[in-house]
Amino acid sequence: MFKKMASIAALLSGIMVLGAFAPSTAHESVLQAPVASAEQFGVDPGHSTVIFKVRLHSVANFYGRVNAPQGSFLLTDNPDESHVDIKIQTKNIDGGLKARNQYLAGVDFFNAREHPEATFISDSITRIDDTSFEAKGNFTMRGKTIPLTVTLAEYAEADMGRLGYRAGFEARFTVKRSEFGMTAHLDDGQLGDEVEIIVAIDGGRAN
Repeated sequence: MFKKMASIAALLSGIMVLGAFAPSTAHESVLQAPVASAEQFGVDPGHSTVIFKVRLHSVANFYGRVNAPQGSFLLTDNPDESHVDIKIQTKNIDGGLKARNQYLAGVDFFNAREHPEATFISDSITRIDDTSFEAKGNFTMRGKTIPLTVTLAEYAEADMGRLGYRAGFEARFTVKRSEFGMTAHLDDGQLGDEVEIIVAIDGGRAN
């Protein structure tokens, strides 16, 4: 199955870029965002993206995504009120082919039936500069939790009129899939161990 990945990697990357701009109704997108208070932002699942990259056949990179991330965040100068809580449904793994998606959601990889969610929950957040923050917290996947420190870059806020008041950021980090029990195809070299993850978040306030 993975022998077919290299031939679609470039195409999949292009599809992911276009997918972020797929037609949707702004009102519906904002309503999907789970906002628990007037201050924090709810992650907009229709306009936020989680992308992963892994080495394929020792010669190429394969890109996939996890659709419809959820959660909430608030980033301010006050570390006591700042927080980031991002959650994905592991069944939403998207590798470009239905059969591959089922395989990746199965026991060799995400094991979505036993572990339906993966999360990052911050413990502390400090501002670095006008557009970036450092978030320290815990990343949990397949029942395993590891400490993780990430930079939340390109942070911005804007009043988008009928789209509401918006905020967003991007985070990039790398994990080893073997830390979470994903060891399939490590020995034969078909898939690398290190997985780079890009989380691009767009969120809105209910008000």
